[in-house]
Amino acid sequence: MSNEKDLHKKMIDFLRKYFYVYSEVYSIDRKSRIDLVIIHHSDKEKRYPIGVEIKVNAKKRGKDLAEWIKQSETYSNKEFIGFGKCLIVTCPQVSGYYLREGFKMQNHELPGDFGQANNIGTFLSIFGIGEFQKYKTKLNDIKYRIVYKGQIIWDQKDNILRFHNYDRLAR
Repeated sequence: MSNEKDLHKKMIDFLRKYFYVYSEVYSIDRKSRIDLVIIHHSDKEKRYPIGVEIKVNAKKRGKDLAEWIKQSETYSNKEFIGFGKCLIVTCPQVSGYYLREGFKMQNHELPGDFGQANNIGTFLSIFGIGEFQKYKTKLNDIKYRIVYKGQIIWDQKDNILRFHNYDRLAR
């Protein structure tokens, strides 16, 4: 994806199948604006908001990545108008795209690249953020999921928001 505007639109189009999508939502103090807040269609009471901070991965260097993580960490401590505190995820994922070195530190006995994503996912949790991950199924289909602290919050494969993981890990 060449620019954030295109990625932002692509994400809205994709997510609308599974979530109510709210674009460019301001924090209560009006000092921050997150790209998206999403509410799963099954969450009628809007108790499980997820904030999505979008950046293009075309030219990220260490400093840019650190600033993005720091910005996302700041958002994880904010309350957003109409939603309160949100679980914040990066999009695209930090693991795989940015921190391929995670493969070198992989010590998990899992097939594929989940071990690397799990390492980076737990690394990101120290900053209070998760990621919107892309992965391949056993049939080589591309699917997406939201992961926080190495645990799945939502997976496109079954389209279930795991309320218990959100409550246990993000509250």
